[in-house]
Amino acid sequence: MRALVGYIKSIFQVDTRFARNETSKHIFELIDYDLNHLALEIKEVEIDIEKTRIAIEQEARLLILSRRSSSIKSRRSSSIPPQLGERMLLLILKKDERVNIPGDLAEEYGEIAVKHGARFAKVWYYKQVAASAWPMIRKGVRWGVLASVGEWIRRII
Repeated sequence: MRALVGYIKSIFQVDTRFARNETSKHIFELIDYDLNHLALEIKEVEIDIEKTRIAIEQEARLLILSRRSSSIKSRRSSSIPPQLGERMLLLILKKDERVNIPGDLAEEYGEIAVKHGARFAKVWYYKQVAASAWPMIRKGVRWGVLASVGEWIRRII
């Protein structure tokens, strides 16, 4: 664009030398002034475009950094309970308890993970699994280990 403006200005500068009267010289001077003004506006637009490009690059960098940090945070405070603990809990619980209790514990696990961190939440979750297993263990000692194992197998099936 700048080259085009320069080319047009060079044409009109050549023609101003051959202008025959004052009116045509005045017209050529006005055209030259307009072309100079147009060249300045083009420079300003190019500067604005460069500033916008820089601002967009900075925003893109910030967006990438925020996504990285949020993915790291989401990994740290994952709301998904440990699979081993869930499987152990499903083995311990009766069929009718398998829907509500794991869901409640998973919900609490997510809240605890956000508030205290993933490690604390895992320890809490396994503690809850052990607390759920304790009544079955106690019952097994009272009624005999074999009766308890049979009841446990019945719960699984």
